[in-house]
Amino acid sequence: VVFLLVVVNLNLIERLSIPSLIINTKEVYAQELEKFRKELNKRKIGDVNFEATKDEGKELYVVILGESLNKNHMSLYGYQRNTTPLLDSINKHGGLVKYNNAFSNHTHTIPVLTQALTTANQLNGEEYFTSISILDIMEGADFDTYWISNQVSYGEWDNPISVLADRADRRININTNVGTVTQTNFLDERLVEELSKIVDAGIDQNTVVFLHMMGNHGAYKNRYPKDLNSYSGKLPKGLFGENNYWAKNVNEYDNSVVYQDQLVSDVIGLVNEFKGTSACLYFSDHSEDVFANKGHNASGFTFAMTQIPLFAWFSEGYKSKYATAYYNFNSNKESLFSNDFIYELLIDFVGIRTSHYDAERSLMSSEYRLRDSDCFTLHGKLGYTDSKNIFYHQKKNLATIDSLDLKSKIY
Repeated sequence: VVFLLVVVNLNLIERLSIPSLIINTKEVYAQELEKFRKELNKRKIGDVNFEATKDEGKELYVVILGESLNKNHMSLYGYQRNTTPLLDSINKHGGLVKYNNAFSNHTHTIPVLTQALTTANQLNGEEYFTSISILDIMEGADFDTYWISNQVSYGEWDNPISVLADRADRRININTNVGTVTQTNFLDERLVEELSKIVDAGIDQNTVVFLHMMGNHGAYKNRYPKDLNSYSGKLPKGLFGENNYWAKNVNEYDNSVVYQDQLVSDVIGLVNEFKGTSACLYFSDHSEDVFANKGHNASGFTFAMTQIPLFAWFSEGYKSKYATAYYNFNSNKESLFSNDFIYELLIDFVGIRTSHYDAERSLMSSEYRLRDSDCFTLHGKLGYTDSKNIFYHQKKNLATIDSLDLKSKIY
């Protein structure tokens, strides 16, 4: 009975009696576990030789998987509200390498991450179930891997991600809910606490920690402490002009961005305290259309749902040891980048050598190439250069104006 109470879906409390709640939750849990086992059975690459090597060492890497974060609601990316003051400060002092033209390969977590974390992508036609994951490769290269998540552990929306996460040496599930819910028991600060324990305990070998945030997923008011109230009331006309935006929606989302700014900055602080070669990479799975109040449902797709942040912090030891990779990463920061190529980026990011790798898709390679015509979202169904994508065309036009030295003549 105690176990069943732990996995109770609290969303049901208002409409179910206690006996019915326990029975239904037990049935849901059993169903989700069965789905998870089927996903595991589909993945038949356990005996593959991953041909991955990495020099022995005690390097620390943290990969933050954000959720539903729209870069256009971050002051780090020019948003009119000061929603990311801590990251802004780190960036101002040269601490971040920030990408302005990254976008998501889909608008839902599963299709995004099953490509982002495996060799499958929108251009090579590989299937997730027969592809190799970054965790497979890290295991082959003798990394110590952690997967710490505040997402639902087992559920229809998360099964394939759970399959990937299950390849980690140690998996810590902060969120014990199951099924098709976004209910969380704790805020994302618990992930930072778990990372702190790992850093404080010290590491014995090359280590990668994945932090899978609940991030900025709706309902937005549930993603930050109740006493955090940076934004409320009407939207100032001086910042937003005349608009039909739902102020409560925008304010709560922006508050959640402020909270994530604090957490990501704390993570960078912990990685910075580590004595040795270290680095931290952040990317969001997809974005959120906040102003139109459409969330990220692909059935009501807008290009705002693809506008993700991507940035990284590197220790001085990393910059010295991996100078070429660091140089290439800086050189490519204005390039278009779809997050289904995160796998390739991570190969270079942590310094692995493997044949399961395409240098043309890694931002840390001098060979990185991604033509505008090869940029897609919704898994190849829609070109990123579509005429409706104002984000792409505005940046393209501004780049042209800049190249002609006409910025001073444009009001």
